[in-house]
Amino acid sequence: MNCPRRPTNVADKENFRSTAGLVNVEPLLQESQWRWAKVVLTHKNPYTGMRYADDPSLAVLEIQNEDCIFWGFPLAALALGDELEVPENPGNRWQIKLPRHSARLKARWAQWLKKRYGSDERLSEVWGEGMLPGDSIDNPAMKLYVPADEMKSDGPPGRPREKKRMGDFIRFLADRQRGFYEKRIQQYRDVGYKGVCVTTAWRAQGPAAGPANLYCDTAGDMVSRHNYYGGGVGRHFIYPGSVRNSSHLSEPGSGILSSGMYQVENRAFCLTEWTSQPPNQYKLEAAPLFAFYDMGLQGWDASYHFLNSRNHIGNGWPGQRSYVTDTPHYIGQFPALAFAIYNRHVTPASAAAARRLDVEEIYEGIDALSQDFTGGGYDIKELTGNLKTPGELLAVGRVTVGFEGGSGELVDVDRYWDRLSRTVRSMTDELTWDYGRQRVILHGKKTQAIIGRPGTEPIDLPGVTATVTTPFVSLIFTPLDNADLVDSRQILITAMARDRQTETVYNEDGTELVLMGGAPLLMEPVQADICFKGAPPREVNILDVYGVPTGETVNVAPDGSFHIDGTCTTYYYEVRR
Repeated sequence: MNCPRRPTNVADKENFRSTAGLVNVEPLLQESQWRWAKVVLTHKNPYTGMRYADDPSLAVLEIQNEDCIFWGFPLAALALGDELEVPENPGNRWQIKLPRHSARLKARWAQWLKKRYGSDERLSEVWGEGMLPGDSIDNPAMKLYVPADEMKSDGPPGRPREKKRMGDFIRFLADRQRGFYEKRIQQYRDVGYKGVCVTTAWRAQGPAAGPANLYCDTAGDMVSRHNYYGGGVGRHFIYPGSVRNSSHLSEPGSGILSSGMYQVENRAFCLTEWTSQPPNQYKLEAAPLFAFYDMGLQGWDASYHFLNSRNHIGNGWPGQRSYVTDTPHYIGQFPALAFAIYNRHVTPASAAAARRLDVEEIYEGIDALSQDFTGGGYDIKELTGNLKTPGELLAVGRVTVGFEGGSGELVDVDRYWDRLSRTVRSMTDELTWDYGRQRVILHGKKTQAIIGRPGTEPIDLPGVTATVTTPFVSLIFTPLDNADLVDSRQILITAMARDRQTETVYNEDGTELVLMGGAPLLMEPVQADICFKGAPPREVNILDVYGVPTGETVNVAPDGSFHIDGTCTTYYYEVRR
């Protein structure tokens, strides 16, 4: 549950009633929002007899969706005031002037400086040559900073002397933001809510404020983020045109997985929105990568895939939407992946990189973590620039941030990352990310898998050998009796390849969707020769798309090997020994 963020009628600006953006700086809006939230939380459900605050199904309560004080709205408008240039017909719903709110924030900025420094002399000592004309603790009209343009990784562009000044402005904003979060969470507790509290899932628009924004989020019980990958010109919908047709597998720790850079020591961590969007043809990789690396190796605590709206698998690309759970690539893989995670078939790693900051370091006017997430756009967050912590470490072990000081930890990177062979091995020795071949191999004792481009040579896993001719796959072997795969007597094979709608046409490299096509959805069959180690299969049963036995079987050779292909029109097989 979260409070409303954006207005529903973009054209009717006079009737905007959203508290988005400004709620982070205006106490009156915070109080108004709380009055609404309190009514909801204390409402008694007439069917259960329980208040919503007491209902255990309300597991997580978020203060404000996709919003923070360091985001472009309203901070850019507040920083610029009357100087904000607004197009005659703004395409961005937030391109509005806020001169009165700007004046109020500037006045509070001056009051904060007066309380902190007491005199202009002391202010001048601290800011030094970063002082600007008119800077004074008694001036309620001092310059503020625009996040995207000025809060860069190394400070204000071309104005390094202002780093300390901007660092104080970030501290001022962080004090307001964290104070708001702490007050709201206490209000939740005061009405009896006992579940998990999340502040927001949003990032700072300026990387210099990124660590401070993350620190503010630690006021909650769990840190949350949103991230997406793939998609195309239609953004929320699927339309003909350009496609983001890349794969995570060419760069370890990229895309959705890069959100692991936000994981905080001693705090639960989750993604409350994520997906790799159609019409990207490699989106089948996202669910197993998220399960094996994020929920498994990184030890994340929760996953909320975006989004499900049906009680059955949709036909085609449901609703021509980019955000769907009810397709084979997601809900079809979730049974195997959830079984592996809940039964700890992928071992959580210890720290590959524990970045530990003193709180003072986050107010130096630079990005103390050197992890700029401004690449990609609004929904799609990608790391850009020079990274202090390589993304490849997310494929080695857990990467965390701490704000209590102390010495950091860093593994011997070269021990796990072979740049020559272009492979990254996990600290647990269960996962190998072969980005040269664009594939991931899970070779633990229980669940084993091949994700990505298998090549044409046999792949030898501890419990099974597979020769796959399909170009891009997710092939997962799950021991349903929770035994080691080599000893398991009941194994689920989940075999996924690419999908497309009927009559869909891409250009040669998949970077353009020429024709959308329509239902039904077509699944490329996984074609593979499989041979389990240990006792040979007694039978290989064909299951339907819901996992129900069809009564049909796959022929098993005398040596225990068998072949799967498209003749069975399924992606589930049950092996019994």
